[in-house]
Amino acid sequence: MSQIFDCIASVVVYDTSPQVLLECVNAFLDTKLKVKIYIIDNSPTQGRYLFPTDERIFYHFNHGRNVGYGRGNNIAIENAEASKYFLILNPDVFIKEDALEKMIQYMDRNSDIGIGIPKVIN
Repeated sequence: MSQIFDCIASVVVYDTSPQVLLECVNAFLDTKLKVKIYIIDNSPTQGRYLFPTDERIFYHFNHGRNVGYGRGNNIAIENAEASKYFLILNPDVFIKEDALEKMIQYMDRNSDIGIGIPKVIN
């Protein structure tokens, strides 16, 4: 039987700073929850991003085609495993410690809520 993730995230990038993206990815993965992140790369050339070897990171290069933000997220959604929640994450967003856990706990307690939007600071 395949595992069900607590949360899967998608990040669509286009020539995003590698340092910024790595910070975003590390902030999302810094949890005890069962998570996975899909990085969809719309950049014109591949090889800009290096990630630590981690089975929770899935990288997809669109072969130099910028398919757009919405289609990029759809690629991640179409390829994602089963998950309780799906997070669309911009590459310049850094999740604060325990924020993901708190949001999931809140969503679990309030099953009548279909979408959550975290507080954005700065």
